[in-house]
Amino acid sequence: MEIGERHGRFIVVDRNGSYPSGHPRWLVRCSCGHVCAMGTSSITRMSSRPCGHAGGPIKDLIGQRFGRRTVTGRGGTNRHGQYLWQWICDCGNAGESTNSSVRSNQSCGCLVSEKLVARSTRHGLKSRRAPAPEYAVWVAMKGRCNNPSDAGFKNYGGRGIGYADDWESFAIFVSDMGRRPTKTHTLERRDNNGDYGPGNCYWASREVQANNKRSTSYVNYEGERLALTPLCRRFGINPSVVRWRLKNGWSVNDALRQPVSRGGRPFLTKS
Repeated sequence: MEIGERHGRFIVVDRNGSYPSGHPRWLVRCSCGHVCAMGTSSITRMSSRPCGHAGGPIKDLIGQRFGRRTVTGRGGTNRHGQYLWQWICDCGNAGESTNSSVRSNQSCGCLVSEKLVARSTRHGLKSRRAPAPEYAVWVAMKGRCNNPSDAGFKNYGGRGIGYADDWESFAIFVSDMGRRPTKTHTLERRDNNGDYGPGNCYWASREVQANNKRSTSYVNYEGERLALTPLCRRFGINPSVVRWRLKNGWSVNDALRQPVSRGGRPFLTKS
């Protein structure tokens, strides 16, 4: 086969390397104007068949991204005469697919594998019963950030709180966070206005989680900003008493240290 030869509706315009098998690959132009790469046998086989490019040339997909795959070039044809596009996946795999397949499939298959692993794996421990505690935490986090029907969405996704892109994978989430220390520990953010991610999250006890709520009351005591409830617990006084005292103009020191009357009422006068 030579450059310039016509084979039915195809004209050979250039040599385009070789296939892995060693057979030559040719760049050909169809009578409709479409240009693609084909093997010698495909050119001969397809030259007398009806053109599959009705309506004009197929849109060039080179450089376009579909899910995890990026189109890198034109390929040959499959046994049905359908033209193929060469692509590379984010995971490193490469291949060729038809126009419809490259548009509709989101990965080389790695995404499906990750979803199956996430459903059946507890960071390396498989279980046929209840999912791992970490998995339930991960699902709840995604729901708060993504699902408007979730009860917590207004305080998370509704405020623009999201999560790290890598945490779309359960395996990466567990790799970053490690196993939950106990069943009472919860996923906590250091910055309550920041996203969920490895730099902003840690496993916290319920007490720490409660202290970090946006509704938690804080006071400045001896140069530190402290949550009011655990500070009251340290002094053995009811937080509601201290709140009443602070509201009525008491100093933090007096509100914490002044004793309460026998009837449980706070003193109405400051020392």
